[in-house]
Amino acid sequence: MSNLLSGRVAKDRPARRPLARAHREALFAYLFLAPSLLFFLIFFVTPMVIEFFGSLHGGQALLGRGPYVGLQNYIDAMNDSMFWDVLRITVVFSMMTVGGGVVLGMTLALILNEPLPLRTLFRSLIYFPYLTAFVITALIFRVMLDPYQGILNAALRHLGLPLQNWLINPSLALPLLAAVTVWHGVGNNVVIFLAGLAGIPQDLYEASDIDGATPQARVLHITLPLLAPVILFVIIIGLVESLEAFLQPFVMTQGGPANETRLYAYHVYNVAFSDVRFGYASALAFIMFALMLLITVGILRFSRWQAEY
Repeated sequence: MSNLLSGRVAKDRPARRPLARAHREALFAYLFLAPSLLFFLIFFVTPMVIEFFGSLHGGQALLGRGPYVGLQNYIDAMNDSMFWDVLRITVVFSMMTVGGGVVLGMTLALILNEPLPLRTLFRSLIYFPYLTAFVITALIFRVMLDPYQGILNAALRHLGLPLQNWLINPSLALPLLAAVTVWHGVGNNVVIFLAGLAGIPQDLYEASDIDGATPQARVLHITLPLLAPVILFVIIIGLVESLEAFLQPFVMTQGGPANETRLYAYHVYNVAFSDVRFGYASALAFIMFALMLLITVGILRFSRWQAEY
């Protein structure tokens, strides 16, 4: 009888060890994640809670002074014509930057994916602007676009062409901000697209060559469908970055001319620190957060592409 009991105990022990091992692995995983989770809780979640609390108050809520107004700040935003103008300008800016970044990045990636001479050098040169701080990029382009001393107007003057008020012309200022943004970030898009192109099986291209497919047909029927998840990722990242754009108007145009480059983040900054309406600025920030969340979820939910990461 004792031998039977000891045999049963010996059989039971191996079944318990994997469970104990799983608990230990989970404990170690949580211990390693604890610093990051604590950092996220302190520096991201806590400020968001404070910001939302401030959006329910008027005046200088974040400084401890301001009456409780509930959702009045959100109602005021919906009734503010400036809010809708700024939102329209930001949406147009996002469409230009995201569309330009995806199209230009995809085109350059397809070119640099071919076995060209000095391909590595060209890849490095295209990626280099992304490594530069955007403040430096914006300052350089602001000097280049200066109507009196800028290099572009100097070239036009040398060619006998009419000079342009690049950043003062309401019809040119916003497209120029979008162009600078695309120029600065296209290198990152190229790297992402090149990584996606490297993951496409070459057997598909070899089979298409046997079938006599043209280069255009290969791109349309092989490259683009298989790159769909990568394209979707680039669109979402670019959309979030464009909706949060602040340095472009802050450094280059200060929201002018005639508020034609007053992007949403710059508007929130001015409401908070120029008008000293922290409660209303907090409400504006949360409205944009909700819009970005809805847009991102909507793209992922209703897109015809199956994106897997």
